Amino acid sequence: MLISASDFYCPLTVERHAQAEEVEIQAIRWLEDRGFFDDMPTDDRAALTGTHIAELCGMITPYTSEEKLLNCTKWLYCMWYVDDKYSDVSHPSQGTLVRFARMASELLRAISVPTLATNDPLLIAANEISKDMRAYASDVQMRRWQDAQRRWLMGVTWEISNVAEGTLPGVDDYLAMRLNSSGVLPSIATFDIAHGGGARAEEMDSSMVRALTEMSALIVALDNDICSYPMEKARARNSLNIIELIRGAEDTRDSELITRVREIRDPMMWLFLQMREKVGEQCSPELGEYLICLENTIAACIKNGLEAPRYAKWVDGNSQTPLAAPDVPLRKASLNYPSIEWWWRAK
Repeated sequence: MLISASDFYCPLTVERHAQAEEVEIQAIRWLEDRGFFDDMPTDDRAALTGTHIAELCGMITPYTSEEKLLNCTKWLYCMWYVDDKYSDVSHPSQGTLVRFARMASELLRAISVPTLATNDPLLIAANEISKDMRAYASDVQMRRWQDAQRRWLMGVTWEISNVAEGTLPGVDDYLAMRLNSSGVLPSIATFDIAHGGGARAEEMDSSMVRALTEMSALIVALDNDICSYPMEKARARNSLNIIELIRGAEDTRDSELITRVREIRDPMMWLFLQMREKVGEQCSPELGEYLICLENTIAACIKNGLEAPRYAKWVDGNSQTPLAAPDVPLRKASLNYPSIEWWWRAK
């Protein structure tokens, strides 16, 4: 299976950060110095560094400072490291779940305290990054950032449990799980801090802004499912994926699998665009910047999935631009999945 730009409906565009290439070099050197690559197989290192995280973060925050872009890149590399080590593994077991639960608890502590006594490279790095971010993030932003990490780690716990037990969830359970396990929500919180942030709580906590945040996260998560599916199969990784779920639950030909995913994903994209325009008409400049961050996250993650070496082997290069309009039947009413149905009613 090859992935193409025409598999994605996204009329949004992004710019690139002028210092992304230099920041990428700094981030890889930092990973080496902190011991992340010690005893890591060559293929796993190539997959991790092949994500080109600085380029991704730079497209989402194209005008942020080099310092903020570097911290953002470091943290996302930490998240990808966790994902590759615990979630995208060949044969996850109850032992994997136990090890992950302990690591998750320690990681949450590491990002919540100013100092930490440990020899674990991941925990040392997490503590260092959170300390650096506190220098320019507000207390409210840091709380949101920490809360988003909790959602991510709890989602991954759910995912590892399903895989270890051989449980194939239904579509609604999968969407609820993937919204958190994908790690997009804590990534958005990281981008918001790097982007500048500062929107008032009454705006950020409104139902439509919360819905837009969840929409963008789940759109990106499903897009990543599409981009990463061929790689996961080639590397014999036993992680949950919407394509694998549909293949196992429905009588769907391989050639129709991505179309079936888009029948779920594209209505979310349409709703996001409509609601984002409505919210943007009456929001503060600070919230407007946050909405741009959400837009950039969707568009940049598609671009990264089509360009980064981690996925490039399975990309059809003949199609370069995502679709400006959907080319599959678009359901504009609620998708009737209880976990996300409230988005269509948000006001």
